Amino acid sequence: AWAGTIVHGWTCAIKFLRAAAQAATGRTAEELLQNSLLLRRHLTSFEMFMVASVLNSCGAAKDWFHPGALPLVWAWAYASWSSFLRLVQCASILLMAGAVDGSLRGIIDRQGKANQRIAKREAWASAWSSSDDFRWHQKVTELAGRGITLEALLEFFEGLGSKYMTHFDPSQHTTADVVRQAVIPLSSEAQTSMAEVLMGGRPTRPRKMITHNWGNLFRDLVAAVLADALGEATFGRIA
Repeated sequence: AWAGTIVHGWTCAIKFLRAAAQAATGRTAEELLQNSLLLRRHLTSFEMFMVASVLNSCGAAKDWFHPGALPLVWAWAYASWSSFLRLVQCASILLMAGAVDGSLRGIIDRQGKANQRIAKREAWASAWSSSDDFRWHQKVTELAGRGITLEALLEFFEGLGSKYMTHFDPSQHTTADVVRQAVIPLSSEAQTSMAEVLMGGRPTRPRKMITHNWGNLFRDLVAAVLADALGEATFGRIA
């Protein structure tokens, strides 16, 4: 019963991915189709494992029907058949683990790249030497303090549409729109960075770096930051 439930769930997921691939276009459709094929291979591997397990169990029950020692030929045939079924089970497990479809290779490659980044960072750190120019240290310290708190970001977002950029529409305006029509005017008026404007000139060392696309809605950017602070995996319910 449990095996049938697993197969049914796998089949439904494959059908869903194929339907989504037909409705999508471009790269998204290709990725959905590839995922459906991957699930299909995993399902086939699981079915192979279950069939081999059932056949192996039936072979193990031979003593119920043929008590005592088997003729040498039949014993050899049974041992060969049992070994073959175990090989099928092992191969099925390897297929389900992604040893053939490249899943493990992707993990190994990512780990290798991570190790390269760590080694490069350590090499740079060991080769680094401090500058004698105090102005360099002063500027680095200043730039390192240009962080903002989530509270400051939310207060800035709350002011959009009322205190500045009065025509702001969260469903229409992108980050680029907010930068040109709110951030630049406010920071140019104060002749300082926007981080210093939002924090009232108080140096704040950031603990996280946020990458973003200026072509996306600014509302979604703020929602993504808030979702991360709340420990949410996605920002859809917040936006």
